[in-house]
Amino acid sequence: MLFSSSIIAPFEGVVKTFDLFREEALKAGYESSPDQLAWSNAIFIRETDAIAQRDIRPHLEAYLNEFLSRDPAMMTPPGYSSVASIKRVRSLRGYRNVRQTMEEVLDKGIVIIGGPNTVREKLAQAQDRGKFNISLTKTQFGTMPHQLVKENQIAIAQEILPYFRDRQPQPIKMAAE
Repeated sequence: MLFSSSIIAPFEGVVKTFDLFREEALKAGYESSPDQLAWSNAIFIRETDAIAQRDIRPHLEAYLNEFLSRDPAMMTPPGYSSVASIKRVRSLRGYRNVRQTMEEVLDKGIVIIGGPNTVREKLAQAQDRGKFNISLTKTQFGTMPHQLVKENQIAIAQEILPYFRDRQPQPIKMAAE
């Protein structure tokens, strides 16, 4: 998998988009591969789930509730996006300025936060469900200090990347009826 910076999105919408892409490709006589699909996600790792949630909460909630709700003109670095494009994305996603908690975005699969085992497990589940091979991972949230960002990036490099280097999406096992 490839890890990089990007934006965040609820995982169920990602799965629907990937499924639609595959369906349309088949209609056109083409079968897409997992290497053509990338999930834009956000990951934060610490020694344990509890430490990760404690350390990221203020920074993630600042990002969700302060930065994402700002005037679109403040969200448009030159050459990156336009005010019109930010407004269009917000309208398409049904954007509303409602405060969100860390727990809400965890439940929606928008972020993966935890110890190394939790992060590996959740990312593997997402890879299997979405059938993708590329992860575009945001490693910095809102007000995170430089040292915390650096530690997160090192943890991802050491604890996550090796596990996913050659991993492919696995078939999902159905629960016994």
